[in-house]
Amino acid sequence: DHLPDNYRENLVKFYVLHKSMSFQMSLWGFRMMLSNEFWNKIEYIDSLDDFCQKMQPTDHFERAELRRKFPFLVHRRDAEALGKPLPGMLGLTIKVLSEFYGVDFFDRTTGKSYPRLPPPIIFLCEALEREGAEQDFQPEAANEEQVQKLREALDQGQPLDPDTPCRVLWAGLLGFLQAIPGPILTFETMGDLRHTTWAAGDRQEEKKFLTNLFKTLPEENAYLALYIASFLHTMCSNSVQRGANTLQNGGGGGAVGKTLSRNAAGKLEEEEHEPTLMTSEGCAVVFSTCFLRPSAYTDSYKDAVLKVSSLVETLINNAEEPDLWIGKPPSTDHFGTFDSSSSDEE
Repeated sequence: DHLPDNYRENLVKFYVLHKSMSFQMSLWGFRMMLSNEFWNKIEYIDSLDDFCQKMQPTDHFERAELRRKFPFLVHRRDAEALGKPLPGMLGLTIKVLSEFYGVDFFDRTTGKSYPRLPPPIIFLCEALEREGAEQDFQPEAANEEQVQKLREALDQGQPLDPDTPCRVLWAGLLGFLQAIPGPILTFETMGDLRHTTWAAGDRQEEKKFLTNLFKTLPEENAYLALYIASFLHTMCSNSVQRGANTLQNGGGGGAVGKTLSRNAAGKLEEEEHEPTLMTSEGCAVVFSTCFLRPSAYTDSYKDAVLKVSSLVETLINNAEEPDLWIGKPPSTDHFGTFDSSSSDEE
């Protein structure tokens, strides 16, 4: 057998999920190379539910936890094998994304652990930070065809194309958050904000409002809001640092940013552009409706637009403040979680 000795000696069962005829035929082709002991341990499983039932026969909670940890592509393959409609990520509520598909994530940059984050958001944010996308914070300038292709990949749980331009990734993140049926900070918070008496830009009152809010938000909403705000805070800090380094090194007006894009023939081309300074104020304008919006847009909402944008800006600026954090103290122990050193394919 080709398994390491410690695996072979301790192997109880070898489960094959969603077998195909071609796989079975291939396995039979190796029959003469496998011992009877190993061959008798092979067991075919037709569905995720059956597999989770075998792994956790008595604990419903642990079965649900095990099912949640499978990649979304496996969930889609499971639905296909059972003749059910294929699930999609876009348009799901935060509760469903968290409960059925969420990933436990450790952020090495901040040392914080976020339970049950939607996988597409993690993959997009990690790719944007890795690619230095603070230089190209222009989601409105993204190619529509490329954005649509990215949306389809996110909806199906496909790996991200490593050649995706940064502005397309920004547009993908914005579009995914906007597709969630409700704002991250909930419709109720929008109503509460409209009835506050302080003016937009009162940072002390805004921070107090946020501190109280995170004590009452559903946990899945709170962690998602904190993760997105922390990510935007990091990107803004990177943008300021990059600008300072450019000036220190004698750069200035000649500095350019570069973006990969495909031409009409489908070939990758490097496109130069003026680097954009990414600020918390700019991020708040772009992402404000993802965090807060009314259930119906009325004339009365117009008066709250400035308050929403200002509150989101304060959230981004204070994303790393201990007063807003609802989880355990930051640490370096991240065993068993997806972490920011992992690749998109994980």
